[in-house]
Amino acid sequence: MTTMATTTMPTLSIDALKDRLPDHAKDLRINLGVIAAATALSPRQAWGTAITAAITARNPDVIAAIEAAAAAQLSPEALAAARGGSFHAAPGSRPSRERAGA
Repeated sequence: MTTMATTTMPTLSIDALKDRLPDHAKDLRINLGVIAAATALSPRQAWGTAITAAITARNPDVIAAIEAAAAAQLSPEALAAARGGSFHAAPGSRPSRERAGA
């Protein structure tokens, strides 16, 4: 039996991701730095929000970096819930009629 070798790109850390941002994206660089230091939200809320925002942005490097950092902070169940929650935040998504009360 022949198996195909798969290669994966190394995951960027959040710091490496911030370093790749151009100067005109200074606000994004600051926001990425705030994720781990958020105090108004619980760690689960902060990382869940970060994952949902990363998935909504649809950038594979951003998604990988945020998910890798979040995996150290969240249980596998919370990480899966955050990934699933991004569907409802996706551009153009609308609640079903049952959920909308129609």
